[in-house]
Amino acid sequence: MVTRAVPDLAAVASDTNSVVGLPRATLADLRYQAALVVAACDRELAKGDGAREWDRLVKADEIAARLDRSVEYVYAHAHEWPFTVAEDGKHPRFSLRLFEGWITRNAAKRTA
Repeated sequence: MVTRAVPDLAAVASDTNSVVGLPRATLADLRYQAALVVAACDRELAKGDGAREWDRLVKADEIAARLDRSVEYVYAHAHEWPFTVAEDGKHPRFSLRLFEGWITRNAAKRTA
């Protein structure tokens, strides 16, 4: 059996056919890496001057209400979530756009 090199994300972006025939575990790993990159980029896009045009940052009480959890729960888990946007010297805010995407992805995982 011939083993071929696993493409990195840049290689896949320039030639999407490079994933054809890769083992499922490799495909899952590439997908996970891509999701981390997207989450990191989205967090950065949610910061700064242009953030309000692109997204809406909300407080912990709104996320708590949407999750049917307490505000304390939200603060306790904020560091784990890709939709948390840290603000210096303040409580974190949460990207509503990233939150909604996170909810959609996690709902899809539960039904798969």
